[in-house]
Amino acid sequence: MYHLVMFAKEKLNLNIITVEDPVEQLVKGITQVSINEKAGINYENSFKAILRCDPDIILIGEIRDSNIAKYVIQASLSGHLVLSTIHASDGKGALLRLREMGITIQEIRQSILRVLNQRLITTFDNERKLIYEQLTHFDIDYFFNNNHTLPTHFHSLSYHLKQMSKEGVICEETVNRYI
Repeated sequence: MYHLVMFAKEKLNLNIITVEDPVEQLVKGITQVSINEKAGINYENSFKAILRCDPDIILIGEIRDSNIAKYVIQASLSGHLVLSTIHASDGKGALLRLREMGITIQEIRQSILRVLNQRLITTFDNERKLIYEQLTHFDIDYFFNNNHTLPTHFHSLSYHLKQMSKEGVICEETVNRYI
């Protein structure tokens, strides 16, 4: 996500504000807010202040609970591009976690453009490769309309890992580690 916001800042000259707990990497030219409950800096008042600034992109370090999830969805529904992470084993799991956190299917459909699940893996040649699965807006609608299944064209992270194993790029042990 840091690479995305650095690109947006440097190449697109966009206004970016982050809310993190804690700020993990300082980025020149980006306003970064570190949560500090003792100082009265929490997600609620940070979101209120951020929305008044009308940034082009809001980065939230992690969606940890239902309150943060609601703030992220509200910011997204108000027209802001919001980038965040959520702990889940795959894209479907991320959608289900949001549901567990009280986000409605309608809110998910209206606010989420993409869900990416990615891993950096080491190949037999000791190269680092990024592999990922991507749920598009269409895939998300399909998921909720079809009993939590995905369209046949969708390829999961495990599919990509198994393909790499068949091609001799990674070993079976690596596949098992990430599935």
